[in-house]
Amino acid sequence: MNSWFAVVANQRSRELFIMNVLMITLLFSFATKMAGLSYGIGAFLAGMLISETRYRYQVESDIAAFRDILLGLFFISIGMLLNLHQIASNIGYVILITLGFILFKAFVITFLTRLFNYEIGVGIRTGLILAQAGEFSFVILALAREEHVIGAHAFQIILASSLFSMILAPFIIKYNGRIARYLSKSYNRNSEDTVQAIQSIGRTLKDHVILCGYGRSGQYLGRFLKEENIPFIAIDIDSSRVNDAASGGEHVMYGDASRRVVLEAAGIKTAKALVITYADFRGAMKVLHITQETYKNIPVIVRTRDDIHMDEIRNAGASEVVPEILEGSLMLASHALVVLGVPLNRVVKRIRLFREERYKMFKGYFGGVSDAEAEVTEPQTRLHAIEINEKSHVLSWRLGQIPFAMLNTEVKYLRRPNMLEDIEPRNDIVLSPRDILVVIGTADKLNALEKYILTGK
Repeated sequence: MNSWFAVVANQRSRELFIMNVLMITLLFSFATKMAGLSYGIGAFLAGMLISETRYRYQVESDIAAFRDILLGLFFISIGMLLNLHQIASNIGYVILITLGFILFKAFVITFLTRLFNYEIGVGIRTGLILAQAGEFSFVILALAREEHVIGAHAFQIILASSLFSMILAPFIIKYNGRIARYLSKSYNRNSEDTVQAIQSIGRTLKDHVILCGYGRSGQYLGRFLKEENIPFIAIDIDSSRVNDAASGGEHVMYGDASRRVVLEAAGIKTAKALVITYADFRGAMKVLHITQETYKNIPVIVRTRDDIHMDEIRNAGASEVVPEILEGSLMLASHALVVLGVPLNRVVKRIRLFREERYKMFKGYFGGVSDAEAEVTEPQTRLHAIEINEKSHVLSWRLGQIPFAMLNTEVKYLRRPNMLEDIEPRNDIVLSPRDILVVIGTADKLNALEKYILTGK
């Protein structure tokens, strides 16, 4: 499945990608129908297979509009199957089956979670979150009724019980933590012990640094802070790493840094800075929201994998954002320049200038076939060269007449035949044949821009 999606992704067409998803779903539905099963089973199997590919996030994004419409129609059709009079006359059975179903499913999931050596509180929370009936249960119910496995009376009661469990689900999920702490005193105690353990170190520190995450980047930063005699406390969710590092004398504690109570226990009120060392965008945003709500004055430094979410993180309140790939490229460039004989002070000046310009020089790059997979799973900012020919729609236009901003793109520079130097874009430049525009944007926007420049559509 991954190989087939890679072939489709290489075509760089969103429409083709969506058609491919629909084609796979229809083929699986047809295959299961031919095998004597329902269309729904085939669609379910197709969804399961697609969800295991590396393209699942792009699929989820592309089918969002279809999903919302079809999900609405699905629940409308389920509602039309309900016989309200029959349900009202059997409401006692409906409530009893609903409670029995939720308790039984929660118990089974809790038991399975315990088999994998998770503590009882985690098992209870997992069971409660997953206790409600799923949408696929309606498909099974409809199939059972169609095959006369259950009667119309039983169908109505089970259908109503499933719907009731889904109605209760938001309330159960909202209070699952409280329920788990009530049912499991040890879980409540462990949660409090975690906060108290962090607090026991945090209250002794002042003007310290809080490291959220203590993986490789966090540990290397910790070593630098030690060299400068700057106190720090690290918080990490990996219990194995925490135990090993703590045994080695490190100031690292187990905890979830995205929880306000944990950050407060680590002494965020008196901290000098907070550093998010894990390359998890959502996790970083959670921590940023907490600090911006209550502790706006504390500088927050965030590590990211690349520059995709850099502006978003900075707008959320980060004092500094360190994109790992761009910094690695800067170091590579600096070493190369020194080896080539460029004076060290000049290299340092250039590197400092690039950082002050927020890596403007590194914004966008020319993609290739090897980048197609990343392009589908996560939109990347790319550079793309578009050549003006005799039939181009914008031939003889001024550069300022092309709606780059409307298409969320930007001209990086312009190249002309027999000219060695790149031309800085100006609105008054008149486009001639064989001019090459180097533009920046995501793949879909660049495709739309190229189509407009060449055909006017």
